Amino acid sequence: MLREFSNLAWPKTPYAADMRPVARKVRLLTGMSIQWADDGSEATPIGAAAVFIPVHRTASREIVADTLHFGYRSVAVEPDGDRSDIPAFVDGVLVQARREAEIIGWHSFPDDLHALRPLLTTPRAGIDSVGEAWADRPRRERSTALLVDTADDGMQLDSALTANRLDFGPVLWRYRAPVVLQQAYEDLTVSTGQPGRQVWPTQHIGAAALMTALATALMAGRQAERLTWNGTFDVAKALRLAAWDTMPLVFDSTDRQV
Repeated sequence: MLREFSNLAWPKTPYAADMRPVARKVRLLTGMSIQWADDGSEATPIGAAAVFIPVHRTASREIVADTLHFGYRSVAVEPDGDRSDIPAFVDGVLVQARREAEIIGWHSFPDDLHALRPLLTTPRAGIDSVGEAWADRPRRERSTALLVDTADDGMQLDSALTANRLDFGPVLWRYRAPVVLQQAYEDLTVSTGQPGRQVWPTQHIGAAALMTALATALMAGRQAERLTWNGTFDVAKALRLAAWDTMPLVFDSTDRQV
C-alpha cells in the first residue's frame, strides 16, 4: 500500500480535459522522481512523485515562486507495502503522460529504469514504452510527449540545481539526502502497528519525492525553453505554498531540522 499526497481533485486522471487543476487546453509538463533506500539486501523504491506544470506549446513563460501553479501526486510506502507498489504508481502516470503530457522530465531516467527492471514481475506499458523511447529521444514519435533527461550531460542533481539557480534553502533539500531518507525508511519499517509513528517518515519520504520531481520539472521546462526565471528561483517557497496542507510536518515549518 502507498500513502498518497496530492493537491489534485482527480489525482488519477491529471490530464483529463474536464478534470485538470488548470484551464482546459493547457499543456502540462510532467516532472517525475523515485526515491530509494537499502532494505538490507538491495535497493528498494520507497517514494515517487509526479509534478504537473502548465506550459505553452512553443513559447517560454517566465515564472516566480510566489505564483507558480502546479499540481502534484506524491507517494510513500507504508510499512506493510509491496515492492511493486511504487512501480505501479510510476507506470500509471507514464501510461497517460506518454500521450497526454507535453513534456516528461526525469533526472537520469536510465539509472532508475535499471533499478526498476528487476521489480517488474508483470508488463508495465508506461515504463516499457517510455523506457524504449528514452534511448532515442531525438526521434520523437508523433503525438507523444517530448522526453527530457536533465542529467544528459552527466551532471549530478545537486550540481544541476546550482547550474539552474534553484534554491531549496539550508534545511529543506536535506530531506532527500540518501542517508536521511534511509533513516526515514528504517523508522517507517519499525512502526508497523503504530500508525502514530508512521506520520513523520511517510511525510518525509513523500516530501523528498515531491521536491525532486518539482526540481526536475523546472529544469526540464528550462531545458526545453518553455519555462524561465530571473535570478535564483526560490523552490522552497513554491513548495510550501503548494504542499503545506498535505505534508505540514515538512512544509508548514521553515526551521525543522532533519
